[in-house]
Amino acid sequence: MDAARVRFARTLAKKTLREFGATAPPVPVEAVLRFYGLTLTREAHEGAWSGSLRGDRVVVNATHPQMRQRFTAAHELGHVRLGHLVMEGGCLALEPTAEPPKQITPAQAAEALFEDRMRVQEIEANEFAAELLAPRTWVKTLYRDLRDPDRMADVFQLSRQAVWIACLRAGCIKYRTRFRI
Repeated sequence: MDAARVRFARTLAKKTLREFGATAPPVPVEAVLRFYGLTLTREAHEGAWSGSLRGDRVVVNATHPQMRQRFTAAHELGHVRLGHLVMEGGCLALEPTAEPPKQITPAQAAEALFEDRMRVQEIEANEFAAELLAPRTWVKTLYRDLRDPDRMADVFQLSRQAVWIACLRAGCIKYRTRFRI
């Protein structure tokens, strides 16, 4: 993943918070969506489907926990703010090798390009959502006060797992693995 694009997604999330005027957790996701001309709709779906963007509506799975719905809504806002609504044209860089070129159809090339672009866009939207809901500066400040990611999850209205990851990314806690042989 291109580090510059990840930084851009995070920077855009911070800009979104500034434009909206959010200064402390929890971020009112539904109000932020309205600020940008979007509405939140909840629909019950079975399975893992989390949400999607349908015109000016962000649709989330009503059967998922509230914290998951908040992240999904922020993720879909990320797609809008990052300009993912239109697939841009791209090119395939083919490196010369000693082997004969593989024969692929134009449809296979287009599908591979589309899948790669979608993967990148999903990562960017996740980074945007994570920074929007738990900006690193807020995480660091709250960690200094509480020193407990589990309690911080209640403040941010995010899952404990999401806040532990936010604390790791903000440098509040260190990840260590120990192997015994």
